[in-house]
Amino acid sequence: MDWRKITLPDSATIEEGLNALNRSRAQILLVIDDELRLRGCVTDGDIRRQLLRNSDLKASIREAMIANPITAKVESLISDKLKMLKDHKLVALPVLFENGRIHSVIHKDDSLDFLDENFCAVIMAGGKGSRLGALTQTTPKPLLEVGGKSLLERSISHLAQEGFKEIFISINYLADEIVDFLNSRTDLGVELTFIREEIPLGTAGSLSLLPSRVRNKPILVTNSDLIHDLSFLALAEFHLRQKSDISIVTKNYKVAIPYGVLSISNNRVCSFEEKPSYSYMIGAGITIVSPEALNLIKKDTRFDMTELFEECLGSNKKIMSFLHNGLWIDIGNPNDFALSQVLLSR
Repeated sequence: MDWRKITLPDSATIEEGLNALNRSRAQILLVIDDELRLRGCVTDGDIRRQLLRNSDLKASIREAMIANPITAKVESLISDKLKMLKDHKLVALPVLFENGRIHSVIHKDDSLDFLDENFCAVIMAGGKGSRLGALTQTTPKPLLEVGGKSLLERSISHLAQEGFKEIFISINYLADEIVDFLNSRTDLGVELTFIREEIPLGTAGSLSLLPSRVRNKPILVTNSDLIHDLSFLALAEFHLRQKSDISIVTKNYKVAIPYGVLSISNNRVCSFEEKPSYSYMIGAGITIVSPEALNLIKKDTRFDMTELFEECLGSNKKIMSFLHNGLWIDIGNPNDFALSQVLLSR
């Protein structure tokens, strides 16, 4: 929103404030001084409450405004600003420079546009899920239900809740079942565009089939078999701030060895560690790929995400890790599937 369209000088009257609110659909005015510094905010409700106390329409707007409104600093994260907007149930959040001058304003009606306008979302749903055995022999893995909802619906809902209005879905194995299932749903609230892999293209190859209209944006790619509470907005902002070619969501994964581990040199035991645990940073199946990195993927050729990482490293492109410490389950085997059922049934 252009904040200049909802400003009012602090020399204005309450009557002028009412007229300005009637002309605007923003439901709020920013009261500023001659140097464009924020002095307060005023809504229709603020003015009505003031008029109940004093019916003088010629009184100063300063009598009705909130003199110390909640504001955000320019340098704060977009995700934090949107959280403030939501947590405080604000109509709008003014964003200020250090000197109090207005930089911008985030309105409740445009707070969810950031991701959809600046990124493209792709759900990878083409794999066979062979590690799940009989569960995926006749049912595509993305359509397996966890807590009464399919994995694919969960992925779509998460992206939609964070503002995506169009989502691309890459399909191959039992593709028609996925298409028929999603076409039967009228409550998803997003536009779905399918990318059909005529042959399996690996974990990144189908990205080469994205239409040209979105290839100039960073591509947020997520596997369809994940359950997590990652903030896509925080990830997207990290990607832009770091000016990454690729941003990989990572998890700290611990491996416990149920035996004593020996360090041996020339048959001589040098040390012994009882049942140690080792930590590794793993890729969590969610990645943002810049347009420059996207161009490295050959069209109609099997190409895995790991190959893309190697290509980027080989050409000195910037790959960044975004650590996620929250909920994350990869439905890769029957045990993980069972665990997810327990967690989401509570």
